[in-house]
Amino acid sequence: MKKPTQEFYTLLDNLYEYYNQKLFSNELPAVMFVITRKKNVFGYFISKRWQQTQELVSDEIAINPLMFGSYPMIEILKTLVHEMVHLWQYHFGEPSQRTYHNAQWGEKMQDIGLMPSATGEVGGKKTGQQMMEYVIPNGVFESVTKELFQLSETDIELNKIWFDRNILKGKLNPEIAQILLGIVPEVAAASNMELPNALEVTQGKKNKLTYICPSCKIRVWGKPELNINCNDCTEQMQAM
Repeated sequence: MKKPTQEFYTLLDNLYEYYNQKLFSNELPAVMFVITRKKNVFGYFISKRWQQTQELVSDEIAINPLMFGSYPMIEILKTLVHEMVHLWQYHFGEPSQRTYHNAQWGEKMQDIGLMPSATGEVGGKKTGQQMMEYVIPNGVFESVTKELFQLSETDIELNKIWFDRNILKGKLNPEIAQILLGIVPEVAAASNMELPNALEVTQGKKNKLTYICPSCKIRVWGKPELNINCNDCTEQMQAM
């Protein structure tokens, strides 16, 4: 009998342990995973959120399951590592209450192969309250993530990921099909992997789009065909 809860959280735990070993030399303590459906939030970290005994306390990392149906697996992995850097900073660094994503956090992100960026693109501000990131070419994160996708199914079963049916609506778009195979485009090309015929692949219509300000490059997430402006720049935001 399938055990969805066990499979869902075991996968997150295995991914955490993998990146803890590869990027943090197994320094990070075990963590409690939860899911959040908070709008426009991919994930977050909270220190000492859980307690079992007087001495046994655990930090929390939350992941939004809506990502699993809307974004490639690489985005989920970036979000996980993003929050792991917050956890690292809480235990071994000096987190800032004022800016949240401070310079030390940004330097650690770069050390492990992720570039902080307020816009998610080259040239974006590297510190601030809300922060995205992009993969540094030929960096450590890119290297160990490619290794991850090439592991056998008995190591980390990426193909057992569960999706929110409200996102899938019974069909798979090409990106989700790639997630089920546990691959990203560049790895698929390198290994000549193909989608199985059993998967019904359709492009589908996106439930939400990313809108970007052409001036300051700030991004928001919203329904298709929104007519919204950037209050700071008075520019109309454009759908990506």
